[in-house]
Order: sequence, then C-alpha cells, then structure tokens
Amino acid sequence: MSAPEKLSLSGLSRGDLEALTERLLAENAALKQAIADLRAEIATLKGVKGRPVIRPSGMERKTEPKPEGTDSRRGRKRRKTERLVIHEDRIIRADVPTGSRFKGYEDFVVQDLELRPHVVRIRRERWQTPDGRTVTAPMPAGITGHFGPELRRFVLLQYHQGQVTMPRLVTQLRAFGIDISKRQVVRLLNTDNGAFLDEARAVLRAGLETAPWISVDDTGASFYDPVVNRSYHELARHYGTGVVPTRVRRPRDKASAEKGVQVVETRVLAALRNRVFFTLDEANAAIRELVAAVNARPLTTDRTLTRRRLFEEREKPLLKPLPAEPFVIGRWSRYKLAPDYHVSIEGVAYSAPYRLIGKHVDVFCTVSLVSIFHKGERVAAHARQGAEPGRATVTLDEHRPPNHRAAALLTPEAVRAEAAGLGGALGLLADRIFADADHPDQAARQVAGLLRLGQLHGTVALQAAATAALSANVRSCRFVQQLLAKGQVQALEDPAGGIGPHANLRGPAYYY
Repeated sequence: MSAPEKLSLSGLSRGDLEALTERLLAENAALKQAIADLRAEIATLKGVKGRPVIRPSGMERKTEPKPEGTDSRRGRKRRKTERLVIHEDRIIRADVPTGSRFKGYEDFVVQDLELRPHVVRIRRERWQTPDGRTVTAPMPAGITGHFGPELRRFVLLQYHQGQVTMPRLVTQLRAFGIDISKRQVVRLLNTDNGAFLDEARAVLRAGLETAPWISVDDTGASFYDPVVNRSYHELARHYGTGVVPTRVRRPRDKASAEKGVQVVETRVLAALRNRVFFTLDEANAAIRELVAAVNARPLTTDRTLTRRRLFEEREKPLLKPLPAEPFVIGRWSRYKLAPDYHVSIEGVAYSAPYRLIGKHVDVFCTVSLVSIFHKGERVAAHARQGAEPGRATVTLDEHRPPNHRAAALLTPEAVRAEAAGLGGALGLLADRIFADADHPDQAARQVAGLLRLGQLHGTVALQAAATAALSANVRSCRFVQQLLAKGQVQALEDPAGGIGPHANLRGPAYYY
C-alpha cells in the first residue's frame, strides 16, 4: 500500500481550508460510528452485553401545557390486587384504649390456596309411564364411577405429568378429604383410553406392515416381569407383535425413538414454526414434504445411505403383512358380580350366569359387543345397547336362577302373549281384564290364574268358561274358577240363544 500524498496547506485559500476541514470532520465521524458498530457486533458474538440504548427522557413534555379535557390519571399503573377477586373479607380487631375514634380500615390482600372436596348429590327424576315402565333421568356426561371430571383431570395430571406414584396419589387424595381407594384411582386412569389405542393402531398400520416387537416407554415397568396394559396387549397380539417396555431411567433403551423425535422437531416442526396454515390439509402437505426431505437426506454414519433407502433395502424384507381385519378397539373392566347377576356399563345392565354371583368377572366392551369372562372363559356375550331413559336391562333366560325364570313368566307381556296365543274367548277375556285393571301387574296375575286353570281343566273347558264369563259380562278369574269347579259352564249360557258378543254390543260399561 503506497503512502498518501503529502498535501501542502500553505498554498490553499481560506475557503478551501474550511471545505477540507468539514470533509475531514465528516469522515472522522463516519469512522467513529463504524468502529462503534464493529465493537458492538464483536461484543454480541462474545456474549457480552453491548452499550445500552439511551432513550429521550421526555422532560420536554413536562414543560408544555397539557391539552384541555385530558385525564390526569391516564397511564397510571394499576395495583396487582385490583385484578383479584375478593372471596372473603376478614376483619381484624384492634386493642385500643377507651375514647379512641374509628378511622376506617387498612386493607391487606392475601392470596391462599384451598383444596377441598366438592360433593354433589345428583338427584335423578324417576317417572312411571302409563304402561307401567319406570323412566329415570340419565347420568350427566363425564361421571366416572362416583367421581367427577375435575377430579379425574387432577388425577391424570398428577400421575402422567407430575410423575406422582400411585400410593402417594392415593394418600394425597385422602388428605384432601376424598374417599377413594387404589382400585378406584386405577379405574380413573384407565377409563376411556380409546384415543390412545386409536393412535397406536394408526401407527402400526401406517406402513401396512408390522415389526416383530415394539418398544414402549413405560417408566413404571419391571425389567424382569413387565406388566403391559391389557387393551394394548390385545392390540399387539392381534397384529402378531410383542411389547417390550423400557427400563426405568434408561433412555438408551429407546434411543432410536428419541432420536427420531429429535430429528422431526428440529427439521420439520422448527422449519414450520413461523408459517401460518389455514386448513389442516395445507399443514399436512407441508409436513409430508419436509418428512420426505428428511428421509432423502444422507445419513451421518454412511453418506451413501438415506433413511428411505435403508428402510427399502434392509428393514422392509424383514417385516410381515398385517392381518386382513383391523383391530377392534375395546375396553377391559373388572367387576364383582352383584346379587342381581348383572354388570352395569354406561347405564345398561347386562346379565351373567347367576352361579357367578359374588365372583369377579372381566368385561370386554367394544362398539357393538359386550363379552363377559370368568377365569379366561367367556360366559356371556350381548349385543351392545345404547343407554335409554330409565334402567335398560339385557337379560338372557339361561342366566336366571329357576325361581327368577318362573317369575319372568308372570310378566304382563309374557302372560298376555300366552293368552293371545290360545285365542278365542280366553284371548278376548284377557284383553278386557288388562283394559279394566288399574295396573298391568294386577291383570297379569288374573290372566296367569286363567292359564293355570287351563292346565288343570283343559283348554276346551277353559274356553267355554271364558265364553260364559263374557256372556255374563264378568271379568274375574275367580268367577271362571267357580264355574269350572261346579261344572256349571253350560248353565250360564244365553237362554234366548243370543248371538253372543259382537261389535255392535255396547254393554253396561257404555253407561258409566
């Protein structure tokens, strides 16, 4: 670099000297600003704080007169307590001498946390319909057993996000005043896990093939004898794969999965963090494009391979095809069979063999089927029914004990159907008895008595006695019984040889 040419100032006029001085001062100021910017950039790269940004103080605004109509309190900083909702006012008395004057209160706001149970007694209305059915209002949504949705949300939060163990969670809830057992906490955690199984099924069917085993993250599993969720175990068995839970605090057991999550977060989610999508299809298209780019990216360990090529050449030949039928998602529950030999599932009671009363049964529920198992053997299967107003019951006759089977034959529907099957005068008499009765059960007993008389005296004699009762306009089982006992069936026939009951005969009931 050549030395700058020496400039002689003696030969310059005063005007030239002033112009030269101004130019040099401007260049000096520009160089100072460039040096300051470079120093700030160097400090930023080194992690050192740069020079503070000094803003105008605004004192010039204080000397100017305020416009008329402005609020002097505008811009006043609000206290934090002004945003709080006061739930309780507690007055603290002061010990003062006699003759003191009361000057008001000095407020002091205290925020505290109160955890206590909120017990609600749900009173469902019960109605009896004109045909004798009992209708009960349905349970509100979100009720699991005898616990509400907020309690279940707290249990899920503490267990899955807070990593609170089961014994400590039970102790914690009891300390709050919640009457709950360990089995009930487990039921709160495992109820309605269909979304989890849906996700797992979608993952397994994503590539239309399945691996010989799956590694799942289970921080509570034993290394030597792990216990897998029963529904998830059924899912794995359907697809012919095994589930191997990872060990406690051993992230290397699932290193490939953790690395895959990291790659997706850094190369897919991070790349889309500043983009705005207006439809779900648009977001999915962008994700597919970036995932395809990740799979086409050369691997760090072998630059000649990509994830796509590695899968096609080495992993895909080892996979086997999925079953033709998809897995039917269901839910396992365990019940102790009640004395009424029914299990209640979402407002519908399903029967099981009465010999299992007092024993534990396992219930597997799908969208269309309810299966009941005892010691691994299926003992009952019912079509899934929707909850209706009132107590819906699905009972198989072979599940009833002998005395209940006999009682089932005396229901109004069964008795009326049997009488209608015999037809003739007996069927007409049974219809009139049901029409005049105050309650269907009263009529059912009378018609059941008529059917029993038919077993004792024969159907022909019973039909003749029923015809005599209709002719006499008497609707009573005792009247028919007396006729059959005395053998006077023919004595009460119409002496005038009438044509008997017909559509145009009004009868005495017409006038009352």
